[in-house]
Amino acid sequence: MTFLLKKFINRLFSGRKEFEPVRGYNLWSDSYDDQPDNLILSLDDLLFRRLTGSVKIEGAVIADIGCGTGRHWETIFSRHPAHITGFDVSQGMLTVLIKKFPGAETYLLRNENLAPLQTGACDILISTLAIAHMPNLRSVFIEWARVLKPGGQILVTDFHPRALEMGSRRSFNYQGKKLAVKRFIYPVEMVLAQASQAHLECQYLEELKVDESMKGYYEKKNALQAYDRFYGVPIIYGLILKKNHAFSKS
Repeated sequence: MTFLLKKFINRLFSGRKEFEPVRGYNLWSDSYDDQPDNLILSLDDLLFRRLTGSVKIEGAVIADIGCGTGRHWETIFSRHPAHITGFDVSQGMLTVLIKKFPGAETYLLRNENLAPLQTGACDILISTLAIAHMPNLRSVFIEWARVLKPGGQILVTDFHPRALEMGSRRSFNYQGKKLAVKRFIYPVEMVLAQASQAHLECQYLEELKVDESMKGYYEKKNALQAYDRFYGVPIIYGLILKKNHAFSKS
């Protein structure tokens, strides 16, 4: 994203504590990959590797929904998929991804529409740290089920709703200001219920809680008070969903 565009967006929305995902991630895009001490990203990496270890990536046609800068694409490509397509609401994030993976097939995502993908086109869908930004879970899962083959799988990670309820935010520093991206709080049970209505069955669920192994992340940010507050609280979760039936809008 150009400097002038970032300056315009920052001035237009100055004073707002939370940004819509499009604007927030456009501002965050240039620095998103430079977060070495980000606990959530570290746990997301851990969960993602566990999830992908349970599915067959080799030869798979994959769609990454909310792909961002393609943080997980090196892990995916190391398993030799047939093809991967990225979707994101932020052009800034997609621009960073394409710099890292020239020639990548990406699309700007509006609402939940995956129109570039034919029905039953994908073996695997991926969505990491994105569901809480989506306003209509029912429509999301219906569309995801549409593009999945019967037997196809969906890998999901996201902020845990319990942590969000206690005040966790997707926040970042921009020009000396602390900004955050708007999110919804969806209980895990609600996510699973909406998925079930789209004929998506939960095969695996894992929730990671704040424990002593994570204390160092809080120490580096001088946030031990937050560590004490969140100790024992689930902070991120991961899911594997499987499509068991042919797509139907009924």
